[in-house]
Parts: sequence; C-alpha cells; structure tokens
Amino acid sequence: MTLNNIPPNPDIVFIALNPTEEAIKNGAVFSRDKAFWNILVKSGILAESLNEVPLTDRAKEVCSEGKHLTNWNIGIADLLPHIIETNSKNVKIPKGSATELFDSEPNLQNAQKIVLLGKKVTKGFSNDFPQLDNRDSLTNSKGIKDFGSIGTIEINGNKIEVYSMPFPVNNNIPNKHDIYKGIISEQL
Repeated sequence: MTLNNIPPNPDIVFIALNPTEEAIKNGAVFSRDKAFWNILVKSGILAESLNEVPLTDRAKEVCSEGKHLTNWNIGIADLLPHIIETNSKNVKIPKGSATELFDSEPNLQNAQKIVLLGKKVTKGFSNDFPQLDNRDSLTNSKGIKDFGSIGTIEINGNKIEVYSMPFPVNNNIPNKHDIYKGIISEQL
C-alpha cells in the first residue's frame, strides 16, 4: 500500500520523491508542514478554504473527496512510494522508477499534466523518458533556475505535459507560488 492518491482522470498530478516517516505515521502525504499546500493555495490551484483543514486531512479532502478545488482535479504521488526516508540525499532513484509508477498507478496514465517536485524527481523522469528536458539542472541567462514545462510524454495514447518545479520547502527560491502559477496559466 502507498500514500499515492490519484483520482480518475486527474488534470494535474504532483509527484514528489518519497514519503517521509511523518507521512507514513500520519497516513497522509505533505502532512509535516504547510509549505506544499500554501503554495497551491497562493498560486490559485486550490481554494483558500483548504487552510482550515488539518494537515493530515488535506490530501484526502483534495484528491479523494474533490474538496477545495478551483478548476482542476488534483492528484498526488511519490516516485518511490515504498522508500521511507526524510533526507532526500539518502534516496537513490533506480532506472525504470518513472515507468514503474505509471504501471502501478493507472489513473496517472490519464493525467493532463504532471508536476515533478524537485531536481531528483525530474532527473528520475528524464532518465526514463529521454525526450524530457532535464530543465531543473539548467539556469536561465540571469543564473536563476528555470522551471516550467519540460516536454510531453505519451502513455497509452494520452499525451501528458510534464513540468519541473522547485520542491515546496526549498527556501532558496523566492515567490515559488508565482512559478507554480505557470502550471495553470493555460486552461486545461
């Protein structure tokens, strides 16, 4: 069993690296702090009503119950759902992990957009889908990390737009919510 929570026909699925010990203990992803949820609310992806919900209930209410949505059906998954580790430096991504995630999560195959949270997840997907630009390792002309769309993958005839985004708790990147707005700047 995993904490992955992907509804049928999701518009956007956020993919993190792996569950933390706190997530397993709480039985809910992103239940350690509010950073992820704050970005999604501030960027307009989720409604402000989510702020009133306890952290341990947010993923269930958003993904399973369809509450606090604005215009998009949201899912959340971990690339390595069976590796429990809080320090991402200790996590190695085996080749084939991204394709295995699609095989194990049929609803993911129907997503319109997937959002890869952080450099390691982007690299893991780029290893399995070489047509993706490993943009998380690139910088723009001002020396700032360049986030956004990194290409399209096709799974069972469904074309999925793939985005690389900074991990929500990375405090080195100001105004992350503005970067996340890029996910919804085009109507689905």
